[in-house]
Amino acid sequence: MKHFTLLFFLVISCSLSAQTTYWVSFKDKANSPYSLNNPQEFLSTNALARRLYFNLAIEESDLPLNSNYVAGIQSLDAQVKGKSKWLNAILVESSLANFETQAKSLNYVENVIAINAIKPKEIKDKFNLKESDLKSIETSGSYGFSLAAIDMIKGRYLHDLAFQGQNIDIGVMDNGFRNVDSNRFFLQANVEGRIRGQYNFVDDTSDVFSEGGHGAYVMSTLAAYVEDTLIGTAPKANFYLFTTEDDNAEGLAEEINWALAAEWADSVMGNWIVLSTSLGYSKGFDDKETDHTYEDMDGNTTIITIAADLAARKGMIVVNSAGNEGDDSWKYITAPADGDSVFTIGAVDLNSESTFFSSFGPSYDGRTKPNVSALGLDVIAVNDEGILRNIAGTSFSCPIIAGMTACLWQAFPDRNNMEILKAIEMSAHLYHAPEDQMGFGIPNFELAYKILESNIQSDKEFLLFPNPVKDILQIWFFKPKSSIYSYTIADANGNIVFAEQEAITPFENKIDCSNLARGTYYLLIEFGKTKIKEKFLKL
Repeated sequence: MKHFTLLFFLVISCSLSAQTTYWVSFKDKANSPYSLNNPQEFLSTNALARRLYFNLAIEESDLPLNSNYVAGIQSLDAQVKGKSKWLNAILVESSLANFETQAKSLNYVENVIAINAIKPKEIKDKFNLKESDLKSIETSGSYGFSLAAIDMIKGRYLHDLAFQGQNIDIGVMDNGFRNVDSNRFFLQANVEGRIRGQYNFVDDTSDVFSEGGHGAYVMSTLAAYVEDTLIGTAPKANFYLFTTEDDNAEGLAEEINWALAAEWADSVMGNWIVLSTSLGYSKGFDDKETDHTYEDMDGNTTIITIAADLAARKGMIVVNSAGNEGDDSWKYITAPADGDSVFTIGAVDLNSESTFFSSFGPSYDGRTKPNVSALGLDVIAVNDEGILRNIAGTSFSCPIIAGMTACLWQAFPDRNNMEILKAIEMSAHLYHAPEDQMGFGIPNFELAYKILESNIQSDKEFLLFPNPVKDILQIWFFKPKSSIYSYTIADANGNIVFAEQEAITPFENKIDCSNLARGTYYLLIEFGKTKIKEKFLKL
């Protein structure tokens, strides 16, 4: 298994001294010795290759920090523990009593946030995992217990086309991945060397496999591969594992860990990066003064959300759980799910209804959140002991979507991250009328594939597929403008061979073409005074 040298280190731990941890942000990167015209001097080969491949701008956020600013902070009896060029900030420890005052007095310092020292405590049940045995849950075919989650989003269509995540890099941020290196459900990924790198940003080590039952569960929905039992949504992808969540604490330190892990991913991972994060931050921090409010869920306020949107600007797909606050006093999505470029995932049950716990949107500034939803109740996953369990949470609907998104991107590697996500949104069954808890609804990855294949734009009235058709012709309306549509099919000579009027649904309107002779046909759709004609072939 490969290990990579980190370009930065982060230590957020208990200290026996009187040191306090601070997050110091700078106003600018003035007088930089680096130029945006020479990015090879400060970007890694992989980071530069992705920007060139997707024609992404080289931005000031890509420039290294001003070394003089860093030195000025170090002169205040401060030890640097982490650096973020994206956020133009550093994490430091200092025992200086008036450090915050002195740092703020420097004309290049934007802000200083004290991150209070965390005392050892019992591990919190932060994830509130609901586990049970399998009881009457039925297995089916080679997918075993994974079938319900994958079929709900029409994922087998991509897998059957041999798109199973090959050559896509998935970075998973969590509380650790206990026994993922030895669990039999991940044998294929380990033997094939597809767990490419890992780092524990909480303990500043490369060990992510000793702790973290939650991360093990999450990984099983992505990477598990035991036929007839459990298959993840991206079983052949490459994986990078990051421990950013501290089970013994809750606070801004974890948001900073996430930001640094995302920068690490930018530097080390390849052209196609999907970041899957089943974490969220709102209230309940150990330092109550740093708690977030719903007003902070505006896409521009929290550290982790700003970093997540920057990751998307660097070409990555960022997928995040909506949160499990739907029945809590908070109710709403949690950071970074509020990011405008973050693909936020809600949870539904086996009946395709929103679960009671799935967090509500919209974002504070009124954007549709979550973006889409997937199975998050009665999900079958593997714990760190290799035992199948029935679990619940947006923690699992998130990686289910992240993995299938990786498969879709594999199918269309020339499309950028936002084009891939837009197609998934357009395929969802509530795209015409999004809801606050389910967002645009449950995506259909077969339809998303067809949208990208046909280069359908968001203002297109409908999609006709498959074309050519053998048996069933499907008509998918993106934004219906009428409740009643009439369908007429004419052959190449203009002879009517089919006519019908019906109440329209926004998805999966079907016409049985199995009795039509082979040849060219025209479908005419009428509503009000509008007429649309589309050509199709019958095989």
